[in-house]
Amino acid sequence: MKKTLLIFLSIAALTAFSAKGNGFYQGGGGLSDVESTFDKGDFVINVGFGFGRTPRGTTQIPPITVSGEYGLVQDIFTERMVLGIGGIFGIQTYRYYRGFPHYEYVNEVSLSFAVRGALHYPLVNNFDVHAGVITGFRTNPGRAIVGTYVGGRYYFTDNFAAMAEVGYGITYINLGVAFKF
Repeated sequence: MKKTLLIFLSIAALTAFSAKGNGFYQGGGGLSDVESTFDKGDFVINVGFGFGRTPRGTTQIPPITVSGEYGLVQDIFTERMVLGIGGIFGIQTYRYYRGFPHYEYVNEVSLSFAVRGALHYPLVNNFDVHAGVITGFRTNPGRAIVGTYVGGRYYFTDNFAAMAEVGYGITYINLGVAFKF
C-alpha cells in the first residue's frame, strides 16, 4: 500500500509541476495566474468506487461512495485556500467464513456514514487539490472511521470533473466523477 501511495503522489507531483500551458507557468506569474476551481459557496457532489479496504473477508462489490462538499471559508490560511465541509456515504458487500459453531460463509453489507472537512488549493488551472480529515462510523461490524486523505479533481468543464482520493477512511483509493453546482 505504501508503494502504491508513493507512486500516486509522485505522479501527481510531476503532473502539477510540469503542467506547462495549464496555468502553472503562464505569464511568468506562477501560481497567481491559476484560476480557482473550488470557491466559497460552491457545492460539489462526488460519486465514486473505492478500492483497498474491506471490514473483513473478501469484497464482493467494491465500496460505492457518494459525498457532498460545500465551500465554507475563502482565503482561510493563504490567499485562494478554501475550507470545504461535507459528508460521505458508502456501501459495500463482502463475504467471510464464520467458524465455530456455524461453519459457513456469510454475505454481509456494510454502510458507512461520515463527515469530512478539506482544505482546497488550486495548483494548476482546472485542477482542485485538497487534503482533509474524516470521522464517522461503519455498520456491520460497527466501528468508528477516523482518517485523513488527499485528492484532486480535474475539471473538464466548469461543472464536471474526474476525481481521485487516496487515504485512510472509507476506502484507501476512491476514483469517480464530480459535479459542481
